[in-house]
Amino acid sequence: MIAFECLLGRLPFVANHMAGMILAICSGPLPVPSLISAVPRGFDTWFARACARDLERRFPTAKSAAGALQALCRPRSAEAAHVNGEPAAPHVAAEAVPSGLKRFWAVCFRDRPSAAEP
Repeated sequence: MIAFECLLGRLPFVANHMAGMILAICSGPLPVPSLISAVPRGFDTWFARACARDLERRFPTAKSAAGALQALCRPRSAEAAHVNGEPAAPHVAAEAVPSGLKRFWAVCFRDRPSAAEP
């Protein structure tokens, strides 16, 4: 939810009262980020998995969700861009990371080693 808000500048669910918010979160359709604003490729899929109501479809841990978001959104040079040991698609190196996500990234991942570091 925080990544959604940082990236899109709004909450994923909106309601006038608590009961409406609970209903929206628990049974309303999940928003599709790319239908609201421009997002990095793959963010729709990441968000759907991060918020899946079925636990079997959700990321198993917050760490794995963060790692997937890191792999998806961290800007990389064309030479260093790899996903799971394979060269990433050309869009990964060329896509700009939105400023809201850069701020989110700085707060969440500062002074922490990346998944690739021992």
